[in-house]
Amino acid sequence: MLNTTLKYILLFLMLVLTLVFGLMPIKLMQYLRDGQREALLRSSAKKNWAAILISLITCFAGGVFLGIIFLDLMPDAREALEYVQSQGRLNIDYPILELLVLLGFFLVYFVEELTVTIFGEHSHGHDQTLVTQNPNIFNNLRKETGNGSNQSCEIHGHDVNDTVEHHVSKAEEKKAIVKSFTFVLALIFHSSLEGFALGVQSSEVSIISLFCGIVIHKSIVAFCVGMRLTKCHPNNVAIVVILTVLLAITSPVFGVFGTILQDSNFDVLVKNEVSFVLISASMGTFLYIGFFEMLAPERLQHHASFINMVATFVGFAITAVVVHFSG
Repeated sequence: MLNTTLKYILLFLMLVLTLVFGLMPIKLMQYLRDGQREALLRSSAKKNWAAILISLITCFAGGVFLGIIFLDLMPDAREALEYVQSQGRLNIDYPILELLVLLGFFLVYFVEELTVTIFGEHSHGHDQTLVTQNPNIFNNLRKETGNGSNQSCEIHGHDVNDTVEHHVSKAEEKKAIVKSFTFVLALIFHSSLEGFALGVQSSEVSIISLFCGIVIHKSIVAFCVGMRLTKCHPNNVAIVVILTVLLAITSPVFGVFGTILQDSNFDVLVKNEVSFVLISASMGTFLYIGFFEMLAPERLQHHASFINMVATFVGFAITAVVVHFSG
């Protein structure tokens, strides 16, 4: 009961933080349009330090994910598998746990590539690097907020019509809305898996640790997605708000589903079977997010690569210590 209450509190906090960071760019763009830019554009050194700080936080969260995957989720999945096998089920001579982990990994990978193939866009694999790899982002925004057009819509990871000004027609705006919706739809898939994986956890250490890793990741992603949506729809705040809210509520909603499933009165054997499959698949999901969307992009940075490694190790080490003392 205590873990259930904790999950609901953390899921609500996740919703609030994602909304705050996702909607923040609306005010930021208004701030820039009003000409009050000096606080954000004081010096390139400060912008570089801001980029490094975000990079360190991202790497720290990636380390937390690694620790949780191998030190907490994997033992839980193995324990559930051992119980199922002790009841005469799944007694096959095959590494089925590792198989399900990799299937979860490739499921997310497949959806990512399918999105790129169909819509010609990436989801949030590069969103956070909009900040960490581009410390001149605020300079670019300053140039773009001088008019109401979406002449530099980066919703798909690259500018369109960077140098040619044009007036946005209704047809172009509708096309931009459709592209933005498909972009957010790909993110929703990730968010649903993240929330569900958090919901099916049974120990306090896995709940709190996963929450910390997820919320750091989601906050950075939500801010960058909100920034891109605001740039693509400068005259349509309603679309930005609707898509941001849709993205924000996904993890909490699926987290509630996972919590209900975890607390249900299923037969113990069935419950262990379901837990084994879901936890194993969620490990694959977090492996993809941790490596491809958090650590790999930051590994490409030309600044602070060693300190990024240290931040990753610190995240892992803290998780290892917490898991040890949690018993």
